[in-house]
Amino acid sequence: LDPKWMSYPLSALHEAFNPEDKGNYSRKWALIFMLVFSIIVSLSFELIINEMFKRVVIEKSAIRNNIDPLQD
Repeated sequence: LDPKWMSYPLSALHEAFNPEDKGNYSRKWALIFMLVFSIIVSLSFELIINEMFKRVVIEKSAIRNNIDPLQD
């Protein structure tokens, strides 16, 4: 039912986490995996964006105060 580009990695991960359960993965397992994967990717992007804004604010405030932002 799934495209091959999606079913091969899901099958491999399913067999890696459940070695006794050979064969096709269940819809429930695929849904849970995709949800967890999506949440991890979203959180990673949010952390990167948050860190970028922190650095921009530090540099802007340093420029406003005529301080070298690279100086510790």
